[in-house]
Order: sequence, then structure tokens, then C-alpha cells
Amino acid sequence: MTRWLLFAALIVVLTVAASVAPLFMPSKVDVPETRYRADVKLDGPRPKLDVNEKNLVHDFGVMPLQTKASHTWTVKNVGDKDMVIRKGDSSCSCTIANLPEGKTELTMKPGDEIPIKLEWDTRDSAGPFSKYASILTTDPLHDKVDFVIKGTVRPAIVVLPESTISFDSISNDEDHSQRVVIYSPDKSDLEITEIRNARSDFLKVKKIPLTKQDLESLAGYEKASTQSDDVKRFKGISGYQLEFTIPKGMPIGPFREEIFLTLNHPKHGKQRLTVYGEISGPISLSPESIRMTQVSGTRGASEVISIYVRGITDAHITVKSIPHPLVATVTKVGESAGNEKTPKGSRYKLTVSVPAGSKAATIKQRIILETDHPEAPELIIPVHVIIR
Repeated sequence: MTRWLLFAALIVVLTVAASVAPLFMPSKVDVPETRYRADVKLDGPRPKLDVNEKNLVHDFGVMPLQTKASHTWTVKNVGDKDMVIRKGDSSCSCTIANLPEGKTELTMKPGDEIPIKLEWDTRDSAGPFSKYASILTTDPLHDKVDFVIKGTVRPAIVVLPESTISFDSISNDEDHSQRVVIYSPDKSDLEITEIRNARSDFLKVKKIPLTKQDLESLAGYEKASTQSDDVKRFKGISGYQLEFTIPKGMPIGPFREEIFLTLNHPKHGKQRLTVYGEISGPISLSPESIRMTQVSGTRGASEVISIYVRGITDAHITVKSIPHPLVATVTKVGESAGNEKTPKGSRYKLTVSVPAGSKAATIKQRIILETDHPEAPELIIPVHVIIR
């Protein structure tokens, strides 16, 4: 049920994305109307331009990132008088063969032909594109010709909704899961050959192959987002759902984990995913981290975190680990008997200090507290301290 709810939500998002995509395509103003008019008979000798392809718009279809592609037309003077061609304006790389370096025009004798090559480098720009280059000629009926290349750039690997997965704020009294879809628009046998994460006990990752219905939904998205009716282009889609689960009873505090995937895609063999959020429970911290960035090593400094334990009036909290040279102490402040709206509990304070005489250092680690609370055995506190 979760899988289909996920896809229902994804399809809504994808449909919206597809409807917005045309807004980013170049407008018609960017690709001027070509003056490649129908030929008519004229008296007397004249240059006459002919192009080997009557379609002056070449569609590359779907292209991956970091790819160069080109298309070449052949222009010929089929008239009985010399024809001069010049480079016009352009929005991409255009090459006119045999044009001397530093020159902007070329004379073609009757019968001469030259290639006109347009090239496009996709780099890291995803989405639809349309680019053009113009040539100007002395053929009175074909004085300006616009050559156009277009297509859609798609990443070799797509992660939906995105490669950063947020759990926001979750409690540690139950399991929590989220899923993403990872697929390739151009590789029909995509495989995730390895999944690596440093804390597999904290964050469990499961891969689930996409079903036929899932793939059909993605093919529909690809067609919509690329604005193409060529169904054959989307038969190579394959991929997985990745399910991320944080088990019950994990340590309280913010977390950020990196997941590294190894794929069998020849152009995209590695993929990194980031999972982050914050775990809350019966013990709350205020503030939730230690930050001291202007500490004098000579004088030292300290910060205090308030700890509130719900449901227990006599909790046992100790410092399990702390980065050097920091020192920390936990002191009980008081108890709360509770009432109808607020359960009983106890209050503590954690004092974290930089001892006087400490050497200059930058500390970006974490303090781990150990408790005897059955639902919160550990508390994790991020630390950012700069000693000058």
C-alpha cells in the first residue's frame, strides 16, 4: 500500500513538473524565422543555394548530461554564379568548413558544396533545449537560412523526489520509513551492485525492483517531461525503490547520514544520497547542540544544555564519550510531580567546558550521553567549537 501511495504522490508531482517544463524552453524569439523561401524562376545567371536536408530542424531526442552532439547539413551552390555565404547570429557552436581563420565569409563557385556543422555540449544543464545558427547568402531567394538543433537533456540516473531525504522530526518509540525511486531513462538493465552507509544499524536500506506498472508510470513521466511522442525512447527505463528505515529506540538528537550506491551504468557508476532529520523521545534537550566559535584558549569557556526527562524522576545520565579537550558534567536540577496535563519528570543540566590553557583547535564532533531510560538509552549532541 505504501508503494502505491508513494507513486500516486510522485505522479502528481511529475505531472506538475512536466507542465512547468515548457516555461524554460527558449522562446520563438530566440530562434528566428528562417527566410528559406520556395524557389521560383528568375531570368539571368544567379547563385542558387541548396541544402541536402529540407528539414532544417534536427531533433537529438533525449541526451544525457556531459555529452557533446552535433549535426551537419551540406550546403551547395547549384546556380550558375558565385555565391557568398557569411556567418549570421547563433546561440550555439557553428562551424562552416573551409572558412579561413579570422574570416567571416566564403565564396562558393557553382557546384561547390560545404558542410555546416552545429554542435551542442549538454554539460550539467538538464531540461529541454533549442539552439540555432544562421547563415547569410547572396542567393536572392535564400538570403538567410536558420539551422536549428533541439532536444531534452536528462540525467543518466534520476532520483525522485530527490537525492536528499528528510525525516524532519521523528520519535524514537517506533520505526520510521521513507522511500525514493531511482531509475535510468537509458539503461534497461540498471543494477545497484552495492549500498554503503557507515551506520547500517542506525539506518537500514532496502532495494525493491520497480514493477512493470511502476516502469510504465515512469515512461509516462519521461514522455511528458521531454515533450516527445516517440515511445521507443522510453523502453529502456529500469530502476528500484529504495526504502530507508530508522528503527525504534535510536539515539535522540539530529542526524545526517550519507548513502553511497554503486551502479552498473557506464556513465554514472556512483550515486550519493543524503538522509537527515532529528529524533525526539522522552528526553528533550535545549539547546540541542553545543556551539562555541570564539573561544579563547587561554581563558576557556563553557555552555549549558538543559535536559528534561519525562516519566522518570530519578534518571541516571552519564557522559559516554566527548571529544578532547572538552570536559562535561551532568547535574540534577530538580523534579516535577506532574499533573493531569504534564507527566512527572526530572530536570538536569549538562555543562560542557573548554578548559583554560587549551590549544587552538577546531572541533566538529559529537558528545554521547548514556541514560538508564528504556526508550532513550543514548543522547547525541552535535559539537562545533573553535578554540583560538
